[in-house]
Amino acid sequence: MSIMIADSRTPDGPSPIDDETLARALLSHCTDGPDPFMESLMLACRHGLLDGAWDIWQSISEERRYPSPGSGPAVRRLEEAFARVIRRSNNAHRDAVAGIRARFRARCSHWTNRASRIPSEHRDGQYAWLSMDGDFWLLAPHHPCWPDRLNDLALHGDSQTPLCLWGRGRPEALSTCGHPIAIVGSREADESGRRTTYALSRAVSGQGHLVISGGAIGIDVCAHRAALAVDRNLLMSADDGTLPNPGSTLAVFAGGLRHIGPARNRDVFAQMLAQGGALISELSPETIPDARRFLVRNRIIAALSGTVVIVQARTRSGALNTAHWANTLCREVYAIPGSIETPHHAGCNALIRDHQAEALLNAEELLASITHRHRSALQGRTGGSSSEKTPACRAQLPPVEARLMGIIMAHSHHAGGLHAGLVMTLANESCARKRPMPAGKATLGALRPEEVFSGLGSLESRGLIRIDEQGLITCGDTAS
Repeated sequence: MSIMIADSRTPDGPSPIDDETLARALLSHCTDGPDPFMESLMLACRHGLLDGAWDIWQSISEERRYPSPGSGPAVRRLEEAFARVIRRSNNAHRDAVAGIRARFRARCSHWTNRASRIPSEHRDGQYAWLSMDGDFWLLAPHHPCWPDRLNDLALHGDSQTPLCLWGRGRPEALSTCGHPIAIVGSREADESGRRTTYALSRAVSGQGHLVISGGAIGIDVCAHRAALAVDRNLLMSADDGTLPNPGSTLAVFAGGLRHIGPARNRDVFAQMLAQGGALISELSPETIPDARRFLVRNRIIAALSGTVVIVQARTRSGALNTAHWANTLCREVYAIPGSIETPHHAGCNALIRDHQAEALLNAEELLASITHRHRSALQGRTGGSSSEKTPACRAQLPPVEARLMGIIMAHSHHAGGLHAGLVMTLANESCARKRPMPAGKATLGALRPEEVFSGLGSLESRGLIRIDEQGLITCGDTAS
């Protein structure tokens, strides 16, 4: 059953949401934020030890009926699945597992206590409460609009993928753009920072890229406003056939969507919804955005993005935390350098000094670094030069495969073709250095090694390339 989109209400009919998504939302409320113990249970589901999120929720819900929550048979079943995952993934000693089990039981008690506050035990009532009677939609990883980039969080032991997302606006805004750009920075931005942000955001939004930020005052709201000011009629489809996001900007909040703020930015949030953007959170709507949640929220901003730009940041700015997450997730990170005498620039200068970000001097440099392209209406009307047209064999390919095909075709005139090992090496170097690496006249950009590996396999299966026993890549017959 599909999720109904934006402001739909069904007070008398069945809840417009599937069991897995509803269970994930209920579990999100119980955990009250990212929880490594719940992440292990979700991993147990993937290993077949538990039957999905609904199975976990049913066990926690059943536990509420026992006098001492956290010690009943339902939780013991979860505990056993959790212990098997820990032993399998960490090869932990038996004594260590026993200590972790005790902590797990404490977490289960916390989840059960929060579950007892849910005002309904019936499915429809639970959905109505979680969605605020349909004011917010819910997305889970199996939904077509779920942004796959978020799943990269599961690759790192110190972070957790959101169980689900709450949102308002267009769910498609999360997945339409092939290379979203996050622009973040200080709440105490000066006039220079605001001008720089406006120029960067307008430039990338004018090319059809989704602009992501945190909705706060200062740099964040300036990035949102600039994206909203771009003429939507000048955008057409991307090279891979997808449409650029009509709203062009998305805000990720540190609390529930009943507590979005600050109040002075409410007009911007309303305009984002009106122009097809979205407001999202991983927390249930009534969650208060206390200080610790902002740092946790930053991992989502970084994960959703292909490139993160820090405009202005003090040495203890939350924007630096976003840069840290972006580096951890192997995203491109850029920082605007500034005066060494100005506190607003100290954080950006430190990122550049420590090789945690590349210096960015203008909007043209940012646009040049983005490999994914959207076409403007002007280009569509004039047709462009023959050298700018996308080869027919690439026209219907996903972005990663199209990028790889372009690199291979650029090298097809060399004797022996291009070696697969070179492509993988360049991808690894690009990932490690957080910047594009050269491959002749073409670049791999920010493609991750696993994307390169799967992309090459897909191109070979379609007959677009051939890879021989020595690892040499040449264009297939259908690519000529």
